[in-house]
Amino acid sequence: ISFRHALSRVKTHTIKILTQDFIIHIASQNNDLPSQNNEIASQNNDLPSQNNDLPSQNNEIASQNNDLPSQNNEIASQNNDLPSQNNDLPSQNNDLPSQNNDLPSQNNEIQGLYVVRAVGCCFFPTWSILFFFYTLLRRYTQPVHAFDNHTL
Repeated sequence: ISFRHALSRVKTHTIKILTQDFIIHIASQNNDLPSQNNEIASQNNDLPSQNNDLPSQNNEIASQNNDLPSQNNEIASQNNDLPSQNNDLPSQNNDLPSQNNDLPSQNNEIQGLYVVRAVGCCFFPTWSILFFFYTLLRRYTQPVHAFDNHTL
C-alpha cells in the first residue's frame, strides 16, 4: 500500500468518526426540547394573573382624565393676555422704513462685487486651463536621453 493510499484511508476514517460524533451531539440536543417546552407551558400559566392588573390601571387613567378641564381653564386665561402683547407691534413697525433707506447704498456695493467676481470667473478658468496644458507640454516634450532605451 502506498503512502497516499494509507493517508486517504486515515482521512476517510477520521471523517466518519467526526460525522458520527456530530450526529450523536445533535441527537442529545434534541432530547432537551421536551423539558424546554414544559418551561414555556409553565410561563404561559403566569399570564392570566398579569391580566388581572389591567382594570385597576384603567381606573387610574380615568382619574387622570378628570384633571383636564381645570387645565383647559388655565389655557383660556393665558389666551386673554395676548391682545395686550399685540399692541406693542405697531410701534415696532414704525422703525422699519428708516432701516429700509439704507438698502440702496448697500445694493450698489453688492453690484460692484458682482462685477469683480464675474470678471474673475471669466479669466480664472482660462488661465488654469492654459497652465494645465503648459504642464502637459513640458512633461511630454522633454529631451530623450540615450540611456532611456537601454542601448549602449
